[in-house]
Amino acid sequence: MGLLLWKPCLVKRISLGSARLAIANRHHGRNCNAGAGHSFNIFCRIVCLLAMATILFPNRAAAHPTRRVIEETSSITFINPSIGWRLGQRWNPNTSTYGRITIWRTNDGGPRWHFVSSLPAFPDARIAFADYRDGWIYGSRLYSTHDGGSTWRRISLHGWQTVVTFSGTSVWRLDTACRGPDSDCHLTLLDSTTHSDSWRVLTGPPVAPGVATSIARAGPDAWIAGQLPNARNRMRLALAATTDSGNTWRRLPIPCNQAGIGAFYADIVAYTSSNLWLFCASQPSAGSQGKAVYRSSDAGFRWRLVARSTVSAPPDEGSHSLTSSGYLSDAAVISPTVAFIALSRDTLYRSTDSGRTWRAAIPVSLSDPGGGGVGPVQFVDPRHGWLLSFPSLLFRTVDAGQTWRKIKLR
Repeated sequence: MGLLLWKPCLVKRISLGSARLAIANRHHGRNCNAGAGHSFNIFCRIVCLLAMATILFPNRAAAHPTRRVIEETSSITFINPSIGWRLGQRWNPNTSTYGRITIWRTNDGGPRWHFVSSLPAFPDARIAFADYRDGWIYGSRLYSTHDGGSTWRRISLHGWQTVVTFSGTSVWRLDTACRGPDSDCHLTLLDSTTHSDSWRVLTGPPVAPGVATSIARAGPDAWIAGQLPNARNRMRLALAATTDSGNTWRRLPIPCNQAGIGAFYADIVAYTSSNLWLFCASQPSAGSQGKAVYRSSDAGFRWRLVARSTVSAPPDEGSHSLTSSGYLSDAAVISPTVAFIALSRDTLYRSTDSGRTWRAAIPVSLSDPGGGGVGPVQFVDPRHGWLLSFPSLLFRTVDAGQTWRKIKLR
């Protein structure tokens, strides 16, 4: 049978493509079996062999097709309803490499962007601006700018990762150094001002050894949620608070550990110095995640459960609307009663009754068509907000999240 594969007369019985080859041969008065000459006979056999390989092994012929380079937007930041920045990167699936980080700016709330500058690529890059001039790109590296993003200066870290947050003109960064993966970690809290690159080490919050998962600030008051491995090497969550700009800290109770969801992560949001929201989540599993929402009206000393869902049981508390689908990505609070949660592998949810009930703010088919996830979500005032969807969709609201306009980033 292997010898017969060389005969073009067999090809025309298998596919229309090979039949066209036979027709072309007849058009030129040539046939491989008609003694048309040694050189043409070899050529004909090679063509026929290639045609047979394509027909019999179609996947082999296209085993490594060239895939399109993906334009990704990983982070956004806005300082008012009009002016914002975003981070872009090109992902090449053919080489599994990222290109340089690109910084873009908008002056109209998102529809139009112009290129500002670029930096070498590094994992988990995020961007934050405090005003028109002062901003930071952080993650496994830290860069600062004081000219709106035109130039950047790299700053050394006390560890392998940092998070930047600010309140007014005060800027904090929390550097994490770990001896092992997510264990035996040391947190270093540093303070600066928005226009300076000089950093002062503050007293560390009492959540180490562990990993910080969230920081919230409201003037001199601040809260840090983190993970603590216990004696059985199981993660427990911890919460620390300060009322004097980080000079002294105290431990506070964190209800996530008693939520009955196997809490692994917590995101704390401060609407005011006394009005706090706490979003607890279990480890992600097959597209689902247990979640719980708590409220505090006394700066975190006491908490009240307002909604909960588990992977193994229907939602309870409230009106059975806090979904277990998707993974907690980000949260935002714009009033004492209105809040949002962004869920990877799902969509953006909105509550208008202090967290008791949650409804999809954007249909998942619109917000996350590729299944890559949504978030972060950011509001600069009670009406103007943005939601980022992987890889390059931006949604904007001007009516407190009642409606959202889709913007395709290029």
